[in-house]
Amino acid sequence: MVVEKTEFGYAEVIKRDKDASFTLETVLAGKSIPKHCHKERDEIVMVLEGHTSKLEEGNVYLFKKGKPHEYVNDSDKPLKLLLLSTPPYDNKDYFTR
Repeated sequence: MVVEKTEFGYAEVIKRDKDASFTLETVLAGKSIPKHCHKERDEIVMVLEGHTSKLEEGNVYLFKKGKPHEYVNDSDKPLKLLLLSTPPYDNKDYFTR
């Protein structure tokens, strides 16, 4: 598995096949993944560690394609998210609003 440094922290694709992808994303303290949508895929997010004003640790959230969402880490600890994207995630399907 390859860990990629991002503007918000780190992203690691754990598993990817033709139907779906699992990605572990770490949003560092004070960083965020800005509000965005996906045209072609649904995203299911489980908060593994940490929380935001909208997301609680241990909860699972569904963001259907076209629904705007963001991850703002306003705490002093990393926010760790497990993302399931179906179909699998690619950078071409990410757009900001």
